[in-house]
Amino acid sequence: MSGVNWWVRRASAIDYDDVISILQDGEYQGDYLSDYFHILISNPLCYPYVCLVDNKIIGFVQIVIIDNGETASYRSGRMRREFRGLNLHDQFTEFTLEDLKKKIRGLKRIVLKQECSSKMLTKDWIEEGIPLSQHVYKCTFYAGSKTAVQKSIQTSQNDCSSTTLLDEVNFRKVIASKEKYPNVFKDGRLAVDSVLYHIYQENAPLILMERTSAVISYPEVYDKTLLTFCSYFRLLNGETFCKLDIYGKIGSTVLEHMKLHLRIVLEHVSDVFTIDVRCNEDIDLIDLAMINIGTAKLPEGTYSHKGKAFYERPVVTQSRL
Repeated sequence: MSGVNWWVRRASAIDYDDVISILQDGEYQGDYLSDYFHILISNPLCYPYVCLVDNKIIGFVQIVIIDNGETASYRSGRMRREFRGLNLHDQFTEFTLEDLKKKIRGLKRIVLKQECSSKMLTKDWIEEGIPLSQHVYKCTFYAGSKTAVQKSIQTSQNDCSSTTLLDEVNFRKVIASKEKYPNVFKDGRLAVDSVLYHIYQENAPLILMERTSAVISYPEVYDKTLLTFCSYFRLLNGETFCKLDIYGKIGSTVLEHMKLHLRIVLEHVSDVFTIDVRCNEDIDLIDLAMINIGTAKLPEGTYSHKGKAFYERPVVTQSRL
């Protein structure tokens, strides 16, 4: 730790300015937190923490409790530039997880989200982390304008009768029939907006939280079912950033499906927007659909991450601290 004295407390709404200023000089163009901060802070299942040095906030970590209290999922974290490379973020994260293990009875596992190009966070994760190989996905970024995309999706090749928006009630029905959708619910889980959920009824309102919509195609034709989730937030420059998670059969129906989902999302877009499409298969068909819709694929390196992977660690009863 190089002699750095730090302490941790729960974050609150009044920490907004200090937390947002952790990332400096536009370090990450797709930062969601400026628009999501108060939504997440107000969620009783979200546990945000700040790390302080000399009473100044220099780090932020957010853990969300899902799966009916069984899983603590690392959602996001950040550290001021001058404190990186000191192993401080890792120790800060471990401290918050140890704190939650004391507070959340019935906690069985911890899930870490990791950029595919990065190394494992700590020695503990290297030794104990279980890679969830079926939940590694590539991130591909597309940009467009509301006017151009609306013009493109005004007409469809069919009436989209097999594609529909899912509300929570109907999403719960899909969850109740999860065994019928092996191509959708691989390993009995879904990663939505960077959180990996087990397919539990209790997770339905968390998955379909504010700003997240779900669209399903062919729910009764199980080998053709396509399910997408899209969340959105506004960047500090006023542009909209969307995250689109895709599950199921990616085939000839993907274009009409994407048109319907984007039609819903565009209601919340002012002008220019970017979409981070997360999927682990058939990316060529998705490319064709997104270009047909009127978006342009961004070159690799436009955003820092190329993909995401998840690792799971069982909760041990004895604390390491």
